[in-house]
Amino acid sequence: MSWGLPKLASTPRTAALRAGLGIGTSGMIVAANAATGIIASRVLGPDGRAAFALIVVFAALSLTLGSVGVPEAIASRHIASTHRHWSELLSLSIIVSLPVTIVVVPVALLVASTESGSGVRAQLVVLALSLPLRAWGLSAAFVLLARGRVSLHQVLIAAMPLSVLLAMLTTLLLGFRSTAALGWAAVAGSMISSVLQVSMGALGGLSWPSAELISTAGTFAAKSWVGAAANSANQRADVVVLSMLADPEAVGIYANAASMASLAVVAAAAFGPRLRWAVANNFRPGMRRWLTAGTLLSVGLGIVGSVGAWALFGTIYGPQFESGRYVAAALVLIAPILTLSKLLAIVVAMSGSPGRVARAEVLGLAFGLATLVLFLPAIGLWAAVLGSFVGYVVSSSVEWQSARVTLQGRT
Repeated sequence: MSWGLPKLASTPRTAALRAGLGIGTSGMIVAANAATGIIASRVLGPDGRAAFALIVVFAALSLTLGSVGVPEAIASRHIASTHRHWSELLSLSIIVSLPVTIVVVPVALLVASTESGSGVRAQLVVLALSLPLRAWGLSAAFVLLARGRVSLHQVLIAAMPLSVLLAMLTTLLLGFRSTAALGWAAVAGSMISSVLQVSMGALGGLSWPSAELISTAGTFAAKSWVGAAANSANQRADVVVLSMLADPEAVGIYANAASMASLAVVAAAAFGPRLRWAVANNFRPGMRRWLTAGTLLSVGLGIVGSVGAWALFGTIYGPQFESGRYVAAALVLIAPILTLSKLLAIVVAMSGSPGRVARAEVLGLAFGLATLVLFLPAIGLWAAVLGSFVGYVVSSSVEWQSARVTLQGRT
């Protein structure tokens, strides 16, 4: 088994093929998420869709919290570059997720106390308790990225929503159509994908982390963790906040609107690993190439997708959701700003400044949620759209100030 670093794409054709594969796997992620949302909407209606959305959002947010920045440290050449480093960091991912689990369990109970989450309490608690396994799986997937197995890494990331979709379809084929049953399918899918990631990415085994590695990786991981958590919250926390402040029907409608907006964010998932690799190797032409390509693709998808969301929202999700088509169109249209923020965050963090990403994302999250809470009584779901726009603009603006130094090669 070779643990060496692969060569960067040396020709436009190779770069195009790799980009195409990235877009393909990202497309699978979007398609799987869209399919689960459509199925949940058609089977469960707006109220059940709200509960199912809480499970999916909680799974994603808790995984970001439970990983504590270790995947980013694994992928960073500033921190880890050998088999020993990666095996030690895999062990660290399990160790650091344990205290986070203790905190996340009561959070799961709090979320379950809302009207939308009352029927899925057990599923949320199981997701919280499974954090060590899920964090280990995500870190194992990032070991593959660090080894240069970018395509396999992307496939394993795509396996997460695909596993949920397959588990959901299996549950329906067996005749179970309740909110609780589909919720358990989402939990099972999350577990299956984590086991798959571990089996593929943790073949090098585990090693007890040395004091030197902990010291080197600790600060970087902590700063990366804050930024990643805030970035994930910028994209998903609005569903959790709405579940506490709005009625379940509105939450279900908004969850589908947010799901459609993920179409424009596909570019971040498609080009993010390539951009991460280019920054780690100080390959500026690649940085500019993937950043520009990702942004342009996202803008194109946003324009086309917003028209599609306005015209087809009710047709896709059912007549009960028809009132959300304008909200969906607006969210899709502003999603490219989130894509830009995600791509810029990679440039800044992989350049050795995760703390700057953390500051930008925290500022964006704070301004976005404040806007949502402030305007919700007056304009309803449009407050979530406005909050998302404000949060995306703030975070991307701050990140650009740091990213342009790396992109232009200035010190």
